Amino acid sequence: NRLRLHSDDYAAFEDKVEKLALEQMHETCKRYFNQKNTSWEMRVGIPFKVIIEVANENAVDMIIMGTHGRTGIAHVVLGSTAERVMRKAGRPVLTVPWRDKAD
Repeated sequence: NRLRLHSDDYAAFEDKVEKLALEQMHETCKRYFNQKNTSWEMRVGIPFKVIIEVANENAVDMIIMGTHGRTGIAHVVLGSTAERVMRKAGRPVLTVPWRDKAD
């Protein structure tokens, strides 16, 4: 089965996804970071390339990022954004594993 969207539907869908992502980012920053010392933005693109681009633009000393910690076939099939960032960033990368509350 394929999902088909007309261009008008796609634009509305894209807007909703962007709005949800911004809301979630705002809530995460509010929950975990001091708002006075935090800046954030949302960009669209290939994740590892965008992360490295932003780090280069801002002369970042270290990249800290979450990882799902997939292994085995899931890692091979889905790849690893964190691994690509570590290989190509040219600076230290600290990964923080995501643990579901059920773990």
